[in-house]
Amino acid sequence: MKSLLVLLVFALLTPAAAQQATNYDEAKVPQYTLPDPLVFAGGRPVRNASDWTSRRRPEILRLFQTHVFGRSPERPKEMTFELFSRDENALGGTAVRKQVTIYFYGDKNGPKADLLLYLPAGVKRPVPVFLGLNFGGNHTVNADPGIRLGEIWGRGGKRQASEK
Repeated sequence: MKSLLVLLVFALLTPAAAQQATNYDEAKVPQYTLPDPLVFAGGRPVRNASDWTSRRRPEILRLFQTHVFGRSPERPKEMTFELFSRDENALGGTAVRKQVTIYFYGDKNGPKADLLLYLPAGVKRPVPVFLGLNFGGNHTVNADPGIRLGEIWGRGGKRQASEK
């Protein structure tokens, strides 16, 4: 009975959602002002680094979690990492290129992803990094010939990446 009710509600809501037209006209977009990132949700301004680190940044991350990305799953206990390439002279000697395979469940035949990482050369302390995900393979990020062609997924399933 409960599953029938769920199906009925879904059937009633689906046509309403399907009837909403997509807006391709920028002039029809309503006015919107992004909130100031340096003002707490309650209206008080962020006054120092401690305010930002301990309170405002977590507020913003919770907004992204709630309204944009959802909650990240916990790291699988079996996850392993394998460094398969390191170049100390990447990008004309300005960077160190590392390539790492992440095995999500420790099984080399199971789900995995290749991580491409460029770090500034000669830096001894931790540095910030930007992590970008793509569906075309890491070789599409930079013309660096040292980037391994990986596996990519598309409509036809998994395949070996090609040069372009």
